[in-house]
Amino acid sequence: YRICTIFFTYITHANIHMPVWLDKPLSFVFITPNIHKFHHHFERPWTDTNFGNIFSFWDRMFGTLVYDDPKKIIYGLDVTEGSKDEN
Repeated sequence: YRICTIFFTYITHANIHMPVWLDKPLSFVFITPNIHKFHHHFERPWTDTNFGNIFSFWDRMFGTLVYDDPKKIIYGLDVTEGSKDEN
């Protein structure tokens, strides 16, 4: 388990661009870099999505999976600014 977790952590956090024809089928089972990137978006609700580190079916089961174009992502945090509310 630890080896798989380390492997997937490196892969999902790597700056890898996967073509959609490969990413889409893999994402039905595994967390891919394109899926995990949404977890690092600066604004909610996307920061509260895609929690899995190996398998994507957990996020599918709990309704936290987001699959979209990774070019829409703006990295950062919205909770560090005093002007944003959690509502």
